[in-house]
Amino acid sequence: MNASMDLDSIFQYTEQKLTSHFQNNIKFNQQFFVLTEFYKNKFNGLIKQEDEQIFGEMLFQCSKSQIFNGYFIMRELLLNNQETLSDEWFAQSEGILTEQLPGIIREAAQHDFDNIIIEDEMKRLIRWAITRYEDVYSTLHQISFDLVCYGAKQAVIDERDKKGIQTNEALNGLLGAVNDLNFISPQSYLTCNAKPSESEIWTLSWWSSIQTTDNKVGEVTVLAIPLENTTQYALNIYLSKRLPEHERSSVISIVLANLIENGIAREDIVMSYALVEEFYIFVPQEQK
Repeated sequence: MNASMDLDSIFQYTEQKLTSHFQNNIKFNQQFFVLTEFYKNKFNGLIKQEDEQIFGEMLFQCSKSQIFNGYFIMRELLLNNQETLSDEWFAQSEGILTEQLPGIIREAAQHDFDNIIIEDEMKRLIRWAITRYEDVYSTLHQISFDLVCYGAKQAVIDERDKKGIQTNEALNGLLGAVNDLNFISPQSYLTCNAKPSESEIWTLSWWSSIQTTDNKVGEVTVLAIPLENTTQYALNIYLSKRLPEHERSSVISIVLANLIENGIAREDIVMSYALVEEFYIFVPQEQK
């Protein structure tokens, strides 16, 4: 089979799988809705009211084409790397796989990044937006890459299911799995740093799709305080100013919801919240 036939078969497989997901997969459609709403909200207050409908429609269609492109790219990589992508790699938890995929896609597209990553529909949206608004190019460029990575993620999940590979078992804490990366938005996840008996310490990090020298954007601690007839929980949330305000509000809501889902009554949660300029790590100097 020649290369052209290979690409044709990958295209047909991608089209078949994604059509099936959009028509029949409730979880997939819920996740797609979360993605499109999250990225659309990045332009709140920027897009004029008269442009909101057309912008939303264009972004919706671009999201579909970018996810298709990511699925296609990953299918090609899966077929060409069957020996290097082991069952152990597929068995990793979903959060860890999600964090690894941007690096894999970058490496595959490094020789012609924009032409490989950005589909024609997204290029049209970018041209439309930059002729009307300032400071939108970098956000749309980032969204283009993110969506491709999410398309690639779906291709990996489908291949894992096809192989019948079971994922590593989750070990749950109060805010998520302590042995996984818990994505609480399309661009950020919580990881558990420490889990002593009466407390948990979590870090909020940006997804590796965002290239930055410091990906830490928050910290959450939960401390159980035994009282006479109940247990109270002190919830301390520190979030970076680099997170947009509406995303900070979403993080707080999700963290609270996670605690409540673990059977903790809202009235037993005492929450404090602080906005942080920067997070620093102090390394003790060796004494001479």
